[in-house]
Amino acid sequence: LNLELIECHNTQESVYSFGYDFKNLNTLAQAVLTENDTLAIALLKGLHEAAVKVPEDVRAIGRNDVTFSRYSIPSLTTIGFDIKAYAKTVIELMVKMLNEDTILTDRIMLQTSLIKRDSA
Repeated sequence: LNLELIECHNTQESVYSFGYDFKNLNTLAQAVLTENDTLAIALLKGLHEAAVKVPEDVRAIGRNDVTFSRYSIPSLTTIGFDIKAYAKTVIELMVKMLNEDTILTDRIMLQTSLIKRDSA
């Protein structure tokens, strides 16, 4: 797997354009990981309109496993996490900061999982 960081910004329009122009980028990238599933679906549309085959030509992976990602064409492979555990952790930290009148710089690790669907 070839890894290459290509910044395409984080708006749906810019990621769509990135997908549409993917063939002209002269990249060996085999997969594109987006910041979230909404951006990944914009990427899929751009790739589709440029006749780039997913996952044959390039794989697409989102992050956050929103419900509609399973209904995209192709269905979106995504990185998911336990939203309830995330929310609980954030609330606990916010309460602690408010009670102690401090800013916490603790590093929080949440378990993630790869939800394999048709796009990768």
